[in-house]
Amino acid sequence: MEAFGLVDVESMYVSCERVFDRSLVGRPTVVLSNNDGCAVARSREAQQLGVKMGTPWFQIKANPRFKEVVARSSNYELYADMSSRFVNTLRTMVDDIEKYSIDECFIRLKDPNPLLGEQIQDKILRWVGLPVRVGIASTKTLAKQAQHWAKRYAASGGVLDISREDPARIKRALDETPISDVWGIGRKYSIKLQANGLLTAGDLAAADKQMLRKKYNVNVAQLSLELAGFSCLPWAETPLQQQLIYSRAFGEPITGQSEMASSVLSAYTEKATKRLRRSKLTAESALVWFQTSMYSGQPYDRVEHQVDFLLPTNSTLQVLSALKPVLQRLSPHIQYNKCGIMFTKLLPLSQSATLFDGLAEEEQIERPTSVFSQPPKSREKLKRLDQVLDQINSKWGNDTVNVGTHNSRSETWQPRHSYLSAQYTTNPQHYPRLKLI
Repeated sequence: MEAFGLVDVESMYVSCERVFDRSLVGRPTVVLSNNDGCAVARSREAQQLGVKMGTPWFQIKANPRFKEVVARSSNYELYADMSSRFVNTLRTMVDDIEKYSIDECFIRLKDPNPLLGEQIQDKILRWVGLPVRVGIASTKTLAKQAQHWAKRYAASGGVLDISREDPARIKRALDETPISDVWGIGRKYSIKLQANGLLTAGDLAAADKQMLRKKYNVNVAQLSLELAGFSCLPWAETPLQQQLIYSRAFGEPITGQSEMASSVLSAYTEKATKRLRRSKLTAESALVWFQTSMYSGQPYDRVEHQVDFLLPTNSTLQVLSALKPVLQRLSPHIQYNKCGIMFTKLLPLSQSATLFDGLAEEEQIERPTSVFSQPPKSREKLKRLDQVLDQINSKWGNDTVNVGTHNSRSETWQPRHSYLSAQYTTNPQHYPRLKLI
């Protein structure tokens, strides 16, 4: 009997911090957004105190009710590495995995072991240190719902397997679940469905599928089928990422056409292309933008520059060269507070290499440089250069060697992170050390 599971890390960002700082265990903890702006992750204790998602940190600090709340700045390097460890540990127990987000994975089970949920929970906690919740059911949507119920009911111990449960009991549980709690039903569709008398997950499961498809869309009809126990959502063991974005607000605003703007572009391009290489992806198109704050008192301004590459690339220098024209379009009299780079038309590295090999050598060389093509020898040199930079920064810590003249460790435009923890797993200088007695 085939079944599906959803494995979810509890309060992912907070849990990652607690693995290395045990003083946070049991204390109300929040992780803040860029520039320490607002709460983007909350421990169970912080939620019980009433801290809402998105609450600005200055409001939390000023409220006597939240005086016990501890803050940490977002440590994305740590969270990404811990997510990779979480997925790799899960792979030692399950063959078919679909990574859904940084803290969630769907699993497909041919003949589920009744104890598998507890075994997954125990192994990930012992090997990685992260607490997880597991929901198992006959469809992906029901597995997500089971995980949601496991989160809500403490008696489940964080694991709920309804793959062999009596359908009548599942129906009663769905009848008690608001339509807004169904995975994939956002606020907009929740209002529409409620207006048409579909108030609970049970109502959606029992609704006429043809009517749902005609009145709403095929996605709502599929969710109805899934809730009724019929698996129909696609399975992607390694879903291809559609886009990659690196975007950050500055710690201090910068003016256009300055050395600082050039430094920002170099640093952001380096970070974004490194993510491409780490994901073994290349991009056919890149977009860069600088924008002002809508709350600064000055007119809102956003400057963009897009480029399409002849062949997919993930080379830092090649992308940086292509995006530099954006600097000439920035106003020297306007203060910008945010920059972002977005890659689209992504391809696996193996596929882009095949595309390049398919071109005749003379065609590779004679293509116009205005579309940022590179002859074979130049592309190979850029590839080796990126490999060397990645190896050095991996061994000695991020930003040991940078492209251009920027120094990401000291630039004033760097986002504020007053409560940043160490890069415990990715920077050798921050590795935890044991004291021998």
